[in-house]
Amino acid sequence: MTLVKTANLIIGIILLILSIPTSSKVLMEKVYDWEMKSRYEISELNEMYKGAKTTYEFADSQINVFHESKSDELVTNEWGDVIKKADVYLSINGEITETLVYYPVKIEERGLNQYTHYISYWLVEEKDTNKRFL
Repeated sequence: MTLVKTANLIIGIILLILSIPTSSKVLMEKVYDWEMKSRYEISELNEMYKGAKTTYEFADSQINVFHESKSDELVTNEWGDVIKKADVYLSINGEITETLVYYPVKIEERGLNQYTHYISYWLVEEKDTNKRFL
């Protein structure tokens, strides 16, 4: 073997050894994704229908999303939505747990649809038992 081929072989072995932890994480993520898809059907409520309500009961908790306008200025975004900036709040049992400051809110929409898909409720249905969770 030539010196170049030997060096390439050694470099390849080192890179293979270094990639094993990353590869195992990717493999574990694929296995986890497959398990979730085989056990559950997950739906995003604000994608299911227009005007999905912003308040839901889950177990013994009430989850609510609301906003307070911070600007009267109306802007059209790149998707043609008319938006204004607001602080968006997520509350659980009346206690605010998250705040998105100066967040775009679609003024022509109602319910959860006025927020982007990053603010949504997920409906999870267990395929074997048909149990539904929010």
